[in-house]
Amino acid sequence: MIKYCIIIILIVFSKLVYCQKTDSLINFENYLDTNRISYTKSDTLIFFNLIDSLKNNAKDTNISIIDIASYFIDKKYGSGNRGKKSENKILINLSELDCVTYVESVLAIYKTTKYSKRDFCLFAKEVENIKYRNGIKILFPSRLHYFTEWLADNTKRGNIKDITSEIDSVKYNKPINYMSKNRNLYPQLKDSSYYNEMKVVENNLNNNQHYYLPKNKFDDYKPKIKHGNIIVFTSTTEGLDVSHVGFAYWKNNELYLLHASSKYNKVLISTSTLKEYLNQNSKVSGIMVADVL
Repeated sequence: MIKYCIIIILIVFSKLVYCQKTDSLINFENYLDTNRISYTKSDTLIFFNLIDSLKNNAKDTNISIIDIASYFIDKKYGSGNRGKKSENKILINLSELDCVTYVESVLAIYKTTKYSKRDFCLFAKEVENIKYRNGIKILFPSRLHYFTEWLADNTKRGNIKDITSEIDSVKYNKPINYMSKNRNLYPQLKDSSYYNEMKVVENNLNNNQHYYLPKNKFDDYKPKIKHGNIIVFTSTTEGLDVSHVGFAYWKNNELYLLHASSKYNKVLISTSTLKEYLNQNSKVSGIMVADVL
């Protein structure tokens, strides 16, 4: 009996150690709870290849947020959803990214590199930390669905810093209620408890003060935006706070957007400048800006 217990303890210990030793992919799926997290071996390969590539090509020991974001250029745009397989799970899909999951995945990888160069377990933990209120996945309402709340929650926990109000103090007084007003667009909100929780989220958002930078004053704000800042597009759609997100990208002394584009169906650096991009889109009223810490 004692011998059996010792063997069990050694097996458990070896699994914990292996979660940190990510140089091998053999049976790696056993070391993340697939009942909570949806990912594939392809995701682990992309993660390890990205880290190794950046590490080998880096001019110094520091890997920047733009180094990681640029690795995904030409990666396919998409929701990343795996249907029933990923329902109610923390979704990791590095092969297919929309604008939000692109920013979240890049940020999670960046935070992982600050602690360990090759640790998929830690990366998965950081994805949860970034995507969900207080960094904990519970049920559908725990997801930071509104990006204004995403900014506030991740700022509070030190993942980023919303610097919009430091650039200018123009208040963003728009009522936010898009999800509850368009309940039919969200199958999960058929559940009355989820719907009521989202109403509480919206009420809290509307009771907090937010700031934005109107696009007609973009030239005033432009010099204050740094390479790698998170750029958040405020929406003119009724009840909706934010319509798009990406990274500020300075090139040839001009500011562009590095983002996952639904129009071009991939991750790319915008062909037009950020100012042109804003002015060409009537559904965008301005931007918010966050610094990656």
